[in-house]
Amino acid sequence: LVAIAEEGVVRASRRLDEARRNARDLVPALAELLSLHGWAPASLALVAAGVGPGSYTGLRVGLMAAKALAYALRCRLVGVETFAALARQAPGGLVDVIADAQKGAVY
Repeated sequence: LVAIAEEGVVRASRRLDEARRNARDLVPALAELLSLHGWAPASLALVAAGVGPGSYTGLRVGLMAAKALAYALRCRLVGVETFAALARQAPGGLVDVIADAQKGAVY
């Protein structure tokens, strides 16, 4: 998932096709979102990326893309725990998050 947000509100997002190579689609998807909202990449103040759990390759691609973007734009880089982000979206109380880890396993 690629998203842009302003003041804590997600303004737009794109889900990357899981069957395709996400590394190829990640930057064009971000460029499209920025363009649709008339935002220049240099206007970004922060880049956030999921730190897992998740697939090893997917995490490497996402984190390195985020790190390169933040470095190029000289903006802040923040790692976000995937399950914490999911749990935060649930209404009320205690939440257990379970995700498919592939090959018959779960996180």
